[in-house]
Amino acid sequence: MKKGISLVMGVLFIAILISSTAVVYQVGYPVVEKMQCAAVTSKMQSTFVKLDQVLQEAASGGKGSKRVIDLKIDEGTFTIDTDNDILYWNYQCTAPVISPRSSQRYGNVIIGVGLDAMAYTGSCQGEPSAFILENEHIKACFRVIGSETSYIAIDTSQIVLGVYQKDVEVWMPLESMTITIDGNVSSQTGTGYTKLTNTGDNLPYGEVIAYINSNYEGIDYNIHFILESGADFLTIRGS
Repeated sequence: MKKGISLVMGVLFIAILISSTAVVYQVGYPVVEKMQCAAVTSKMQSTFVKLDQVLQEAASGGKGSKRVIDLKIDEGTFTIDTDNDILYWNYQCTAPVISPRSSQRYGNVIIGVGLDAMAYTGSCQGEPSAFILENEHIKACFRVIGSETSYIAIDTSQIVLGVYQKDVEVWMPLESMTITIDGNVSSQTGTGYTKLTNTGDNLPYGEVIAYINSNYEGIDYNIHFILESGADFLTIRGS
């Protein structure tokens, strides 16, 4: 560990980057590779869990409490994000030991693949409070409408505030996005709400759900706006 770096209490995060390959392996080698990757990952999981325990002990000791940590990193890279109080271990493996865009939590330790999505509330496109989904390629903003306990008027053409494409640094030419059932115009309006299903950083995906109790024969439905980690597009599905 670099001399002079002060560890700040926070969430420990392990990101494992799975790379794809077109190489044809001999029979049996993929199994060996997967076992090796799983062993390295399991070892680092145990290391970070123990590290978290030491940090918790230091924190419980009050101001000025110190602990000496011997941390050995044989593979991968170890970095400290002092702005967000997060420790990262990144390891690139050619064998899929964890499902893409998924994560597992062990106390303060998170192990996952493809976790660059964020979901939060902030100002966007002139709105002081909006639901925002973001990853390395896309920033999508949604209007905050009502709540689960307080339905208000809703129009599907007014839900999406804007979609910013980071790669080309432009807001997409999206005047409005209208969603209907059976092509019936009355189904795009009604009462309902929008909500974030998960919030925070280092997520496999971010999701905003819009619930519409429509004016079309009393039919109610949900619209799911999903931005996955690493995706350069927004997924929209109904339920």
